[in-house]
Amino acid sequence: MQTIYAIDFNPAQAALIELKKAAIGTMSREEYLAFAGETDGARESDGSDRQETYRRLAPLLPDYARTFWDSHPHLLALGVNQCGATERFYRFISQNIRFNLYGDEVWQELLSCRTLDEQAAFRERYLNTDAWHTAVRLLLSKTTHLQFFPAHMFAQAREQDFGAFFEAMFNRELERRLIGDNYFFTQLMFGTYLLDRPEGAPHYLSEEGYASAKRNLYKLRVLPLSLQQALPQMQGIDAFFLSNVFDWSDEAQRAAICAAVLEAKSREAVLLYRNMLSAPPLPEAFYEQLAVDEACSREMTDLDRSMMYQRITVGVLK
Repeated sequence: MQTIYAIDFNPAQAALIELKKAAIGTMSREEYLAFAGETDGARESDGSDRQETYRRLAPLLPDYARTFWDSHPHLLALGVNQCGATERFYRFISQNIRFNLYGDEVWQELLSCRTLDEQAAFRERYLNTDAWHTAVRLLLSKTTHLQFFPAHMFAQAREQDFGAFFEAMFNRELERRLIGDNYFFTQLMFGTYLLDRPEGAPHYLSEEGYASAKRNLYKLRVLPLSLQQALPQMQGIDAFFLSNVFDWSDEAQRAAICAAVLEAKSREAVLLYRNMLSAPPLPEAFYEQLAVDEACSREMTDLDRSMMYQRITVGVLK
């Protein structure tokens, strides 16, 4: 693998990736975890130490990223893993649940479950109540999401779609696997990863993963552009890993993205894309060139632990 392109139209997201890239490239794992806000000591800081760290990293950033962080220094106070819209949304949800519904002792009980039967008993005791259903309906409503995210992302959603979807996905995860090492859940509920558990954090934060990420940083290029803007600049791309961009794109945007992918791909390219609430149709001409691997798609969907996607599609573009 020669080059990895991280493409995001949101300049804040692109600037965040650039800052993490610079930090990983110059810091030890322990230093990075503190800067990211993933260690207890760093969480007790007033943020001044992270401001000093940022001043050392700033010369390594491209102009647009440095301009963003110079204009938003307060976002660094809690750490770079805590400053995004999604993290603020998670804090809003978790604080309401932990302070007004079920305290930390209840969620620690869930994390301590040793069997699926124990999780089933937990679900029956705590997650099959009017109070829980009401909290999910209110906290995960479309109205609540719109306080944190752009409106275009929810144009196709009804008021209660997200609450019903996330509750169903959470229940499915509890039925299939132990939640104690699901770092998506601990990040949602506690704003942190479980670094002492084998799968309690993303691989790049493990000792082995961090060393690998540091070695391969030179391959990463961050582009603060839309897919439609970035892909025409590229040729011979061997693999595309897309988020749920098709969910919130309109028909014309989906067609433009698909056309750009076909123009940028190599002779045969792997495609992976995700669907959250819906799976809007893609252009027929695109499907004609996409050989979907149903077995691999099912496997990837089953392996996903984010509790965010109803389906992951994997195939080869020819």
